Amino acid sequence: MRTKRLESGFSLIELMIAVAIGLVVTLAATGILIRSESGKRTTVSTNDINQTGAYLSYTLDRALRSAGSGYTQKWAQAFGCALHAQHSGTTMLPRPSAWPAPFASLPVNPVLAPVVIYAGASQAGSDVLAVMTGNAGFGEAPPTVTPGSVTASSLNMRNTLGMRGDDLVLVYDDSGSGSGLPGCVLQQVQTGFVGSTAQTLPFAGAYAAGTVDGVDMTTLGLGSQTFAIDIGNVSAANTPQFQFVGVGANNTLSSYDLLQLGAGDTAQPLAEGVVEMRALYGVDTNDDGSIDTWEDPAVSPWTAAELTDGSTGARTNLRRILAVRVGLVLRSQLIERDIVAPSTLTLFGDLPAAVQRTVNISTADQHSRYRTVEVTVPLRNLLLLPIT
Repeated sequence: MRTKRLESGFSLIELMIAVAIGLVVTLAATGILIRSESGKRTTVSTNDINQTGAYLSYTLDRALRSAGSGYTQKWAQAFGCALHAQHSGTTMLPRPSAWPAPFASLPVNPVLAPVVIYAGASQAGSDVLAVMTGNAGFGEAPPTVTPGSVTASSLNMRNTLGMRGDDLVLVYDDSGSGSGLPGCVLQQVQTGFVGSTAQTLPFAGAYAAGTVDGVDMTTLGLGSQTFAIDIGNVSAANTPQFQFVGVGANNTLSSYDLLQLGAGDTAQPLAEGVVEMRALYGVDTNDDGSIDTWEDPAVSPWTAAELTDGSTGARTNLRRILAVRVGLVLRSQLIERDIVAPSTLTLFGDLPAAVQRTVNISTADQHSRYRTVEVTVPLRNLLLLPIT
């Protein structure tokens, strides 16, 4: 007689063991995924600030390297001249009111200089770079104006070769600007004009005016120290770059166009995640054409106020600045669970202690990752000047 087989399943203990094993495997897999995603987010965030650093290094290098183009050959006269400009009848320089943020604390009466560092002057307390670069592309050696030839709408030179319609020209005159400094008055060459052996350079357009901020064009050019500085073209691709660069709200590095050629009267963001920007001057102290020291822009005689006072000493010091070293502190957007940053970061750590910069990081901000980026930019127009 065949015995009937009894059917049976898992016991309760076996089921509990299986569930426990499944939970352990699930937790292990979840932990691996979480760590993997966390690592990915950290990697992506770090890559973002690395890319920001590379982009800003390129941007600052491009802005600073050509500083002084168009007028450095006349540095002994032009450096420190008071800028006067208006657009469609409205005075732009000197500015009638404060600059927009983050540059509101800067002087409203800028002067012509390749690079000036305003120490701690930005809205966020970082340094501000003032960079002035011509972009004419033709010779870039300012021609002398014929004495007594300046009128409200024209001036005469030996020839007008290299000039063209819609060029922006700074008319320099050492007789004054109403501020006690030599004046540089912005004018626009008449549209359609083509330079030739003709001596008369006509002015017309939005940037042209017979009187700019009280400076009458007919009072210029009465002496021998008057010349025309072609700094670029208002309608072509070679516009001049007269700009401020500094850190503003929300850790954003911004620039502002002093001549308002494209962006209007607002600061334009360049990159986010910039906590701090500091800069130093590379100075040739003995006029041999090489950098001897790195100078702090907050220490005399390298302060912005002293470099822009229009004195002979200020012009000489501006001429001796052969490079600018810029240090940036960048922060990632990702906030980590743990503290991942030190309490301090140091910029220019390879230089003497007097010019190093220490950036303090609060405990709350130490949950983000940081990178320091330093770039040294030679000022080629100043390097190419004859050694005295």
